[in-house]
Amino acid sequence: MRRLLPLLAAALLAARAEASDPARPLLFVPDQAALDWAALRSLAADARAAFSLALAPAATPEGERPWLREAVQAGRLELCLRLSGDPFLPIMAPARPGALAERLALEKALFRAAFGADPACFVAAGAAPGKEGLEAIAAGGFAWTAAGAGAFSRAWTAAGALKAVPFAAAASTAAAREPEPGATPGVAVDESVTLAPGSGLAVLKGLLGASAWSTGAGAAKDEGAFGISPSEWPAWEGSAAWASAPDGKAARRTYSLAADALERYQNSGTASVRSLERGAEALDAGAAVRHFRPGAPLEALVAALAPAFKASGEAVPEADGTPGEGTVLAAPLAGGVAFEGPTPVSTASWVPRSLKVERVEGDLLFTIGLNGFSPDPSAALGFSGLTVELYIDVNGLAGRGSTRLLGGRRHLIASKDAWEFAVVVTPAEGALWRVGTPNASRLAAVAVEADPPALKVRVPAARLRGQPSSWGYLLLTAPEGSDQPQGILAATQDQKLLGAEGTPPVLRALRLVAR
Repeated sequence: MRRLLPLLAAALLAARAEASDPARPLLFVPDQAALDWAALRSLAADARAAFSLALAPAATPEGERPWLREAVQAGRLELCLRLSGDPFLPIMAPARPGALAERLALEKALFRAAFGADPACFVAAGAAPGKEGLEAIAAGGFAWTAAGAGAFSRAWTAAGALKAVPFAAAASTAAAREPEPGATPGVAVDESVTLAPGSGLAVLKGLLGASAWSTGAGAAKDEGAFGISPSEWPAWEGSAAWASAPDGKAARRTYSLAADALERYQNSGTASVRSLERGAEALDAGAAVRHFRPGAPLEALVAALAPAFKASGEAVPEADGTPGEGTVLAAPLAGGVAFEGPTPVSTASWVPRSLKVERVEGDLLFTIGLNGFSPDPSAALGFSGLTVELYIDVNGLAGRGSTRLLGGRRHLIASKDAWEFAVVVTPAEGALWRVGTPNASRLAAVAVEADPPALKVRVPAARLRGQPSSWGYLLLTAPEGSDQPQGILAATQDQKLLGAEGTPPVLRALRLVAR
């Protein structure tokens, strides 16, 4: 009897350990174009199999759908939605507000038609949804989404009712070895980002034979082991940082140029539905994650986005990512940002060519470059012949601020560029204005210096706080005495819009990084 007691105790401890250590979730994200469907069907037919499978419904052959539905009903598979082409959401969502929500709704309907039920989960390429992407996924009614492991081994609440389930991305077949105790609970076999197309089935087979696994749905219910969420979304393979890498910045800038060009065309009042459709299709193709991997050739992205530029009637960027003719160049400064516009449509002396915003001894210094103007010692500020209006969006929130210009003019500002402050300079004075209810109000006088061919405006630090490189700017000028702005620091297309007749044009702010 004494000999049996240690054995019973060991068995009891093992049973408790097993009960407290549930099977870890397993996720397979195949490259569907290179997928061996027969081999996958064979793996999923094993009674021991249990894993989540991320599929784009449009890329799933109709002949494969019946057995997928049967495997789901048998509890061996959980099907998750992924978007066709695996768009890199941190790029797509900020540059095209609303486009992701539309695609999620459309492909969710296609998923329902293909598999007979709504997907409970969504998988973003590289598990990198980005802030805007995460909000769209949560609003789409999904129960869980995939995340990188980081320092987390249990699911957490990502947004609303949406749970984030952490996975460690398998980098090779070595991941098939039995994981050490305490390792992250999930493993992702991802051919869209981590593994070469067609290589994931071998890894998946090894994993299924090495340990017991579960679908992500079970892990999503096992939430709150630490009671906190990560401060930054832990995507795998560093994919969340791709956009900030040097080649990633060039790709992001190129994609933003295309999205901005199509938006200008859409707001021009002369856009055709067919051209807009072609442009949107090009943006979808350009957002594919393959264009944003480190080392990806920028020429491929430029070629994919070319139809969007052509549909908009704007120049395609060069193959090295430099903007085409007619765009505005933006560059960061040590304490601000600088914008250099293309050759203005008008050669009038008061038309703007550049804008530089920087902190000088805490104050904000705005240097407004013009085509040229002559000093006028008789004027209060030492110049005459022009007025300047600079509208500033400091919070970057759509609809938070004013979308109308001062003076009740006919022009409108895009909702996402609504302004909170404005600097107005006339030959008589310089003043800072702010949004009010119902009308804007003059806040304070500001110092102005005429330094041909530029005007320098200094705003005290106490009046405008924050990081000027993150703000949006809309710079308009007019000849003195005019009741309408006639010059704008913007792309050539927007310069032409300023004087357009008919529907009031929608003007857009300049930003260091397009949203």
